[in-house]
Amino acid sequence: MIVVGGLGRGGDVGGGLVIGLHLMRLGVKPIVASFLRCKTGSIVNGENITEALVRVTPRSYSSGRFFEPHVSGLGFETYVLCVEERKEDVVKGIEWLVRKRRVRVWFATDLGGDSLVKGDEPLVGSYKTDMRALAALSEAIEKYGLKGFLAVGVLGLEGGGKELSQAHLANHVMELYMDGAYRGYYVPPKNLVSSIMNMLSYLLGRQRSAMLTLYRDTLGGFVGRRRYDVVYLHDIVEIKPWHKVLFIFDAGMTCERSIFCRKAREGWSHGLRRAARNRKIKRLKKGEAPKLDSVVEILMRRPFHLERIVKELIPT
Repeated sequence: MIVVGGLGRGGDVGGGLVIGLHLMRLGVKPIVASFLRCKTGSIVNGENITEALVRVTPRSYSSGRFFEPHVSGLGFETYVLCVEERKEDVVKGIEWLVRKRRVRVWFATDLGGDSLVKGDEPLVGSYKTDMRALAALSEAIEKYGLKGFLAVGVLGLEGGGKELSQAHLANHVMELYMDGAYRGYYVPPKNLVSSIMNMLSYLLGRQRSAMLTLYRDTLGGFVGRRRYDVVYLHDIVEIKPWHKVLFIFDAGMTCERSIFCRKAREGWSHGLRRAARNRKIKRLKKGEAPKLDSVVEILMRRPFHLERIVKELIPT
């Protein structure tokens, strides 16, 4: 079984469903499981499976932007992992999916790029949920033999591109590439794009998400500058052709190379807060870091083949 879902709150789960629809075309219906900033008790009309894992139905609801009931309404078996619970409980929730639903592969999707924050940047985006989720997933990968992937879309556009240091992001992504953590770029097949666009528009018609809106627009072919007024984003955003790409990284290796993620593994929320408070900002000299566009050119040389994952999982 394969899981797709969001690494952080909001519309990240929509990026996961892009891979999910392709998997269905390949004969595998995935489970949806997203990490959210929540307590299990805050989800109404959900089925509590473990201390941190809740099965969501179309009748479930909670405060804030909660996409997962609408995902369940599309016919997916849908779960939420609440990262406001203890790390041990979040990991046990993943273990339940591994043991009871026979999950072997996990695609966690982040739209914007704050999951790639290292912890030495002047701007770090909205990293708290992403880092705890990545920390729990990386621990589960080690404990239960999962194959875990981090898929990052609209790379660098967190907050319209102004909540992340683009130079630091480019530098860290290049480090991940050189260290062997990069697995390839993914774009859905052309004959699936219409179905994906309809699905994303359906979700956005029920909940608002700045990053998912940007991703839908670039997947639909928009390139250029446009003003957005969605949730917290009120600015002109420059969308480039490669923003429609999901860049796939090894989830465990990405966590190992992030100061924030390592500290979240060690001390969960408290450890992450201490790491953010005490972080030493790396000063990059002019011309020291590559341009993000140049890094993307390198990343685009290696395609990610979803078909191979399915063949490994279901040998013929």
